[in-house]
Amino acid sequence: MIRLIEGLPGGVIGIEAIGTVTADDDRAVVTPELHRSRGSASPS
Repeated sequence: MIRLIEGLPGGVIGIEAIGTVTADDDRAVVTPELHRSRGSASPS
């Protein structure tokens, strides 16, 4: 599981890996957050 870490300065994305991390975790949490932070839409 991947959890976003809140309260970080602008331009910083913090993530915490808990237990086993899967590709689904990446697609559900990390990729959308990277797209959001860049101001672009997530790919379909």
